[in-house]
Amino acid sequence: MSEEQLRARLAERLGQTSVSDMHWQLLEREGHVEDARKVGEAGIEDLVEAARALGPYVELMEGVAPSPGRGEGRREGRSREYRMPEVDAKEARYVLERAATLGEYLSLRASLHPDVRRFRDRILEGRFLTPQEAHAFIESPANSRFSPEFFEEAGVPLVGHTARFLDHGVVEEGDNGGFVEFEVIYIDPPGDVFVARLPVSVFYDDLIKARFPAKTRNPISAGPYSGAYPTDERVYIPVYPDSVLDYLGWLSLRVSEHFCHAWDETQAAWFLLTGEDIAPRAMAGHYDSADGEDLTYGTITLKIEPWIPANTVAAFYQHLQRDVLRQTPRAPSLRNLAVFRFVTGELKRLLVDASETEDIEWSPQWPEFMRRWNDLHRSEPSWTYRHLSKFKRDYYRGGRAVAEPYDHRELILPYAWSVP
Repeated sequence: MSEEQLRARLAERLGQTSVSDMHWQLLEREGHVEDARKVGEAGIEDLVEAARALGPYVELMEGVAPSPGRGEGRREGRSREYRMPEVDAKEARYVLERAATLGEYLSLRASLHPDVRRFRDRILEGRFLTPQEAHAFIESPANSRFSPEFFEEAGVPLVGHTARFLDHGVVEEGDNGGFVEFEVIYIDPPGDVFVARLPVSVFYDDLIKARFPAKTRNPISAGPYSGAYPTDERVYIPVYPDSVLDYLGWLSLRVSEHFCHAWDETQAAWFLLTGEDIAPRAMAGHYDSADGEDLTYGTITLKIEPWIPANTVAAFYQHLQRDVLRQTPRAPSLRNLAVFRFVTGELKRLLVDASETEDIEWSPQWPEFMRRWNDLHRSEPSWTYRHLSKFKRDYYRGGRAVAEPYDHRELILPYAWSVP
């Protein structure tokens, strides 16, 4: 019997149109589904019995866990209500001006660095590249595979050539049976084909990936804030050892470290190629989000220079927060959280007792839960309940605030913001 057939039969026995994913997954974890497949009718009876016993638990958990249907019909309204926080114009100008001033200072000092001067003299022939030339330089498969010495010996210009990948292969080399991976690259000028060879037993997938500025950028502006999806800001390019881009990646990291990481590697690389004054990010932040069958969970990470005024930091954080929540955050009451935590503890106790007695016949006793809650809070009359419906209501409110603080499906780009 297939999973679909077994699931449909279980739903029929339970008098339901279907069995929820959470219900089915719990039965699978406990081994009831596998037993039903192996044992036959007797196993199916056990499966039905277990499903009925777990029904009340599933009902409670599905009431607070993320639901595919929850939130439908409200997105349009929430989007209309969504407003970014106001930013003080004077403070914003101060942050931008100070960051730009630091960027100009860094450009001056970095231009005097001997490694920077050596790179520009040897690789760029003493000049700066236009943005178009810089991106072509980064994207050239020849620059990521061949060394500066190769270009000199082959008479190929490091800037201004075109190159494309043609083929690759692996050959055995040496008495020890080592393998060499090679790639065939067409370069113009001179309009010829060249072979790039990796060291013995080093494969393309194992190469170091250097970070460079991406060509396709889709920035979003909101006042002084600039947002972008991370992959729109940088690309990760595998570089052959001692290749031109390996040299650029190494020097970018060295410049970044020398200037205390005020520039990251991608900003340092762009400065090396174009000579542009790049303002360091005075404030930067991104958020991570995950959505599972039991929980929606996310974090916001900020990187702030210490001279930024505290209220400016607060406004920036609110910007990211609202980008995640799509609304002004509303904290649940402390009582709602406490009720949810209390009932969760009672459910855990019931499950432990049932597992110790090997008795799966259990169900939440709401009146008993409320009685115990009221006994614990006799000294706090405002926290006690007279109506079971309100006790249940606060359980679900607290649970949804904890398990689904925001709708993961409503997240929009960008995931990262910065100033400037």
